[in-house]
This record gives sequence, C-alpha cells and structure tokens, in this order.
Amino acid sequence: MATRRALLACAAALAAGSLVLGGTTAAHADSGVTGITVQEAHNDWTNNGKIVLSLTAPSAVKNVKVSLYSMETQQTVATVGNFELTSGTAENGTWKNRGRIQLPNLGSYRIDVSASDEGGDTLSAAGVGYFYYAVQTNMNDTKVDRTTVDYQHRTITISGHLMGQWPGSGAVTPLGGLTVAVNSYME
Repeated sequence: MATRRALLACAAALAAGSLVLGGTTAAHADSGVTGITVQEAHNDWTNNGKIVLSLTAPSAVKNVKVSLYSMETQQTVATVGNFELTSGTAENGTWKNRGRIQLPNLGSYRIDVSASDEGGDTLSAAGVGYFYYAVQTNMNDTKVDRTTVDYQHRTITISGHLMGQWPGSGAVTPLGGLTVAVNSYME
C-alpha cells in the first residue's frame, strides 16, 4: 500500500512538472531557461529591515512582489512591491525593497514571491525563504581587560554596551537587562 502511494505521488509530481514545462515558449526552450526562478530570498544581513531577492528569468523581470506570511497566525501580514534591481541584470539579478519593512510584531515570516517578465513568464511561489524581523544586536564598543588569553590566564573581563538595531525604523538603541553569551573558538 505504501509503495502504491509513493508511485502515485511520483506520477503526480511528474505530471505537475510536465504542466509547468508545457507552458514554455519555443524561444525559451532554445535558450535553456524555463521560466522565472528564485535563487535566494532572505533578510539583508547588513540591514535587517530589507529583503534580498535573487531571480533568474528568460527575459527582463518587470514586476516583483513579496508577501510575508506569519507561521503563527497563518495570515499574510505584509505585501512588498517596491523592489529595485541592486546588482546583476534584469534577467539574472538581485533586488531589494526601497524602504524598510514595517511589521506589527518581531518574528519569523515565510517569503512568498510573485513575479513576471517582459516575455510573459510568471512566477507564484510560496515558501522560497524566510524573513527574520528581529532586533540586530552588536557590542561594537566592547573592551577586554587583557590582550592575551592563554591556559595560565583564562579569566578576562569584557565590558561594553549591548545595542540593537530595530528592523522597522533602523534606530540603534541600548538593550539593557539581557543576558549575553560569549563563545570561544580555538583562535
């Protein structure tokens, strides 16, 4: 019985793949590109209020829209459509939203993408990445009371201020009363 279900699932996946490829034009088939593809979708690691979205397409991408879906509430909480090409080409490039994303709550959100290109290809894909709407922390003013730590001198004192950049505004503020963990590596 389990084998029969597995075979039916494979047949369904094969049929679905055939339907997707069946819509490809002859020009696209000749070029080897078969529609718009999401290469990556995630936070901008240096700017926590922005999304990085990399797409490839047979012709220039003209419309990009991202919906952020809350896994907690099972609802779309924001739709972002103000993307600009920041690197690469319109056929193989990276887009970022122009302004900062404003969400009501911190948390993890699924990224759903819809896009179209000048050749008429369209994309509608759910769960292509995750957007972490979180406070980005740093301790840029950290000071250590000794320059060398070795086996005989393992106790050190670290001082500094834990700061956080808020994703909606970009404001950097002190974060008081939080525990900070320090991990040590061989170096």
